[in-house]
Amino acid sequence: MMTDTNTKIIRLPMPYKKQREILLDKHRFKVLNLGRRTGKSTIAATKAVLSAIETGYSSLIISDTMEHARDIYWNEILPSTIPDVWATKNENLLQYKIKPTKFDLPVAKFWGRDIHADYTAQTKTPLIKLKGVDKNPDALRGGKYGFIVIDEAAFAECDLNDVFRKVIRPMVADTQGEVWIVSTPNGTMNHFFTFATLAQNELEEDWGYFHATALDNPYFDPKGTGEWESIKRAYERAGKMGDWRQEYMAEFATPESLVFPNFDPKIHIVKDLPDLTDFSHFMGIDFGWNDPFACVFIAVHPRTNTWFVYDEIYEQHTTSAERIQMLNTKMAGDYFNYIVGDCADPTSIAELKKAGINVRASVKHPGKKSEEYNVIRSQLELRETKTADGIKLLPKMYVSAKCKNYINEIMGLAYKKDKWGELTDIVDDRMPDHLLDATRYINRFMKDGGRPPAKIKHRYSKSGRRLD
Repeated sequence: MMTDTNTKIIRLPMPYKKQREILLDKHRFKVLNLGRRTGKSTIAATKAVLSAIETGYSSLIISDTMEHARDIYWNEILPSTIPDVWATKNENLLQYKIKPTKFDLPVAKFWGRDIHADYTAQTKTPLIKLKGVDKNPDALRGGKYGFIVIDEAAFAECDLNDVFRKVIRPMVADTQGEVWIVSTPNGTMNHFFTFATLAQNELEEDWGYFHATALDNPYFDPKGTGEWESIKRAYERAGKMGDWRQEYMAEFATPESLVFPNFDPKIHIVKDLPDLTDFSHFMGIDFGWNDPFACVFIAVHPRTNTWFVYDEIYEQHTTSAERIQMLNTKMAGDYFNYIVGDCADPTSIAELKKAGINVRASVKHPGKKSEEYNVIRSQLELRETKTADGIKLLPKMYVSAKCKNYINEIMGLAYKKDKWGELTDIVDDRMPDHLLDATRYINRFMKDGGRPPAKIKHRYSKSGRRLD
């Protein structure tokens, strides 16, 4: 129950236990992995409205498409979340504007405190805006917000990590506002999966992770009609239990088709890197325009041949000058044993060489791409390793938590299926593998820490004749 300044009673649905947990959590950035019928759009709208009223900063609700934003939020959720006495609607702009009135909202039970805000003397009041990320993500730029939510994030057909870094994060920087990334899973080949992985494993500062199913929602089946089991049986009959686990249990299915099924984020992703000063350094480059200009930075321990993927570049539509500037910034004057670029683009290699970046062309591999990935799979395998704390099972490859695009590629790359649905050994070219390609280019140079093979010592007789 909430009241406006005229003490008119306004009744809104009370957030249930899991929703209250999300609202009361103090992390600025949250990943909400929520199954169907959990009320994810309702809780996002509640946060957007109350945040705008309390802080005076506008809220932005972004969906995967503008059509979804209109259908889900404008036509359904917001009309039941924002009483007419609170705000005015603008159909053309798809936004609500908070009215110049006084608010005394008894919401401490799920907000942590009651909200008191007085806009009676103000002509400029906060907005709740709706946008889609589908047409042109750059069109989201601009504005200052106290809260932004990206809903249906797993279905966004854009580089969501890039959009978050370049567009979303700057819009809450001045206000120290919050950002929620919300979705039901949609496989592993999208940035929602990457954000969820990093947040769940606490590899990002000030990020929280939440998971819920319809069973957490008391409004889902209040009459106890067995709706949950009925829906589940329908999926069972259709042989679609994988879809059931994904859509209702909000589980990230790990398909058998993955190229790197042995990659475990709890093992292979690291937040803190060792001192890489005495390591051998390598860089692989995959050139692109519509595809990103992708560079992977790998440090290799010269004795153990352990790889650390410690940095990346992943930028579309870059000029030669921009590439040179990015590389020089990332390289920071360090010495690289080898810098290897895709031999399919000799012009780009020549431009970098002219700028003093000593790139050598990769060598075409005679076999299939999947065969070259065997090297990476081998590095990911766990093996008995002697440490100061005894023998442990450790891999020979780690990836920094900040390399989100690398994590996205290595966790989502899959093999194609043939017309009978059987797996092949051909990598699915619909999935991005630019950084992994860059890794392939330098695989052969990273062996044994990048050191040349030891010279064989021959034995000679006293007369100088070689004995072996």
